[in-house]
Amino acid sequence: MIWKSSVPAVAIVATAASFAQAGLVSHFNFDNNATDGTVSLSAVGNPLTYQAGVIGNAISVSDSSHARATSITGLHLPTGTSSRTLSLWVNINDHGAGSWFGYGGNGPRNYFALGQTFNGAQGAVGFMGYAADVNTTTILNLNQWYHVLATYKFVEGEDVLDIWVNGTLIPSSPFNPGGTTFDLGTGSNGSIDVGWQDGRVVDGAMIDDAAVWNSVLGEGEVKGLGSLALTSGLNYDATDANMLFEAHAGASSVNINGTQWVYTANAGGTLGQVQSGGGQYTIQLDGSGSGMTTVIPEPASLALLALSGLVLAARRKRD
Repeated sequence: MIWKSSVPAVAIVATAASFAQAGLVSHFNFDNNATDGTVSLSAVGNPLTYQAGVIGNAISVSDSSHARATSITGLHLPTGTSSRTLSLWVNINDHGAGSWFGYGGNGPRNYFALGQTFNGAQGAVGFMGYAADVNTTTILNLNQWYHVLATYKFVEGEDVLDIWVNGTLIPSSPFNPGGTTFDLGTGSNGSIDVGWQDGRVVDGAMIDDAAVWNSVLGEGEVKGLGSLALTSGLNYDATDANMLFEAHAGASSVNINGTQWVYTANAGGTLGQVQSGGGQYTIQLDGSGSGMTTVIPEPASLALLALSGLVLAARRKRD
């Protein structure tokens, strides 16, 4: 097998990417908790703490406090050569090496995580595969939020790993995983970790909205995760964004937190970037120009909604 990235180590190459229907299998929003609804992470060291993040709150990890779960087989996380996407927001306060978020089995080449690598530039963004890392030269500024994402797929006998930072595909070193690739293991051998991986403890960071898909997100979706999170009035987390991606893949409509979205074949604008104006939002999610746009109620509908609100308020006052 050959491991490679979609970009060479010396330059960023823009490539067209088609969208694929997303399959979100795990999402930790870290909004004052460390659960994805199926698995709950436990504190290792000091009690877990939370601070203001990109979307709600974020978990705070350090060399004295991180989080872990060792009973995760029910999550059906992608393993072996199955396609996947791992996404998170991170804000670091130290350039020391360590893992931010990942999962895998207890053994070499059986882990899938993002973090600050030991190899290459100290503290640079990297992929951690348990004794099988992929390095970059991208070093994050301290005390600043970044959206970092990795995708993996196995195509025609080749392993392909891409690492994205704030919607930009970054150069990374080549790598041959060899042997067993990303085997989750069984029983206590499998774990999800935040701020730690086989002794690689982050000295200090906040992690927000960590998520895993069992598919490779397209370029528009990768960029869209960041834009949808940062757009005022939306502030979508991974679950919200995934609902939008699935509606787009099915050319259908969806209601997210009271906002109605419909499919459009001509979204316009820039791929993966939310356009807003006049109370309407539109995002292009595919290189062909298709995307999703919100529905603005007709004036008569708005008047009816306002009247309904007044009637309800009057009834509450009488009660």
